[in-house]
Amino acid sequence: MPTIMNTRANNDPLVQIQKTYETIRDNFSRLIRVASTDEERNQIRDWYSNANDAFWFASNHILNDLNDRVINLTAELSVSNNKLQTDLRDIQNLAQTLEDIKQVVLLAASIAALAV
Repeated sequence: MPTIMNTRANNDPLVQIQKTYETIRDNFSRLIRVASTDEERNQIRDWYSNANDAFWFASNHILNDLNDRVINLTAELSVSNNKLQTDLRDIQNLAQTLEDIKQVVLLAASIAALAV
C-alpha cells in the first residue's frame, strides 16, 4: 500500500531524476560486463553520463515550474524507473534494457530542462 511519502516521492521531479541516475550508477559495472560490443559499452557510458548531467543540473536549480507537462513526464518517469529496476534484476535482453535506459534518461533530461 503506497504511503503519502511514497506518493510524494513518485511525483517529485528531483526524486525521480535522482532515482534514474542512481539506478544507472549502481548497475553501471554490471551493465558494462554484460555488454558484448564496444558500441553497447559506449551507449552505456553515454547514457550514464547524460543521467549524471541531468541529475546535477536538476540538483543545482530550483525545479519550480511544475506545470502539467512536467507533472505528466514525472509520472511517466516514475513508471519507467520502476520498469528499468525490474529489468536490471535479471538482464535477459540487453538491447531492451538499453532502450529502457535511453527512455528514462531522456525523460529525466526533459524534466530537468522544463521544470527550471
